[in-house]
Amino acid sequence: MPTSVSKTCLVRFDNNKYSVTASAVGRPVEIRVVGAAQYDDLFEFAAPDEPGPGPDELVDPAGHLRGDSERWLADPAHLASWARAALTAAQLQHAAAESTASRLVATIHSESAAAVLCLELARDGLPIDRVRAEELLRVAVGPRASGDAQERQSRRTRDDAVLRHVPGRESTDLRNPAQVRELLAAVP
Repeated sequence: MPTSVSKTCLVRFDNNKYSVTASAVGRPVEIRVVGAAQYDDLFEFAAPDEPGPGPDELVDPAGHLRGDSERWLADPAHLASWARAALTAAQLQHAAAESTASRLVATIHSESAAAVLCLELARDGLPIDRVRAEELLRVAVGPRASGDAQERQSRRTRDDAVLRHVPGRESTDLRNPAQVRELLAAVP
């Protein structure tokens, strides 16, 4: 199916938008839906009769990431091409986001920061200062219980401080979300 690439490096197909290389902007391209068994992707974006990427090019003229990009990127000499492609994509996406909605750029930045945080937490875990955390808990809920009986009594004291505001609901387990929801619904 012939189409053209928008100035934001997007091609529309079947009510979806797909990113393509910046070099294809304003040029006619052909969208071919292909079987997944034959290709790595369900969609192939190709300009008619164009050669593959040169030895130092990350993306071919049709907008495909080179098939050997992982091996190709193992060579430090090619990292600058990868960085340029990433920067170009980011700049074009930023411009498209700014022209779409006023708060979209902030949303994208927030989502990206959250994604990086998730990757770091998955890799490194959550850094925590245990001594400081215990100190904060001690201030909020009192000293650590020395045994099960003291723990139950301490929990009951904290629960009573909440439950006294809802007479007739003293048996609510404040660690049970369903019971807490019922408790809150019962508050006039």
